[in-house]
Amino acid sequence: MPSVPTAQWSEAVLSYTKNPDFPAFESYCDELLPPHEPELF
Repeated sequence: MPSVPTAQWSEAVLSYTKNPDFPAFESYCDELLPPHEPELF
C-alpha cells in the first residue's frame, strides 16, 4: 500500500504573530443580530 502524504502547515502559518489591535475571535458574538429566517414562500 503506498504511503499517504500528510498535510503540514506552511511556514507563514507557523510563524504567525497576533495583531494586538485585532479583537479576539468571537469576542463580540453576543452583539450580533440573529440570522434572518428564510422566506419559504
